Amino acid sequence: MINFSEKDIAKAEEQYPGFRETLMSCDAVITPPCPDCGSEDTAVTGCGVVGRSIYLAAGTTKYKLICNKSLGDFFCNPCNKPF
Repeated sequence: MINFSEKDIAKAEEQYPGFRETLMSCDAVITPPCPDCGSEDTAVTGCGVVGRSIYLAAGTTKYKLICNKSLGDFFCNPCNKPF
């Protein structure tokens, strides 16, 4: 689910050209359900502290920054943990 307003997306697009397209394609990714709770409110995980990654993680619930990618490729938003 996209968390950014159109104004937020436009601001990010100014700083990071192509951001809107990246955000939309990230938000459209189909992720597997959580193996623990079965929720489909899951996200792809990523590592990094680059401004673009931070904006992307803030802009959609389908992308979650974690400190160690080896913890899992996906993240369950309700359980608040990677899998």
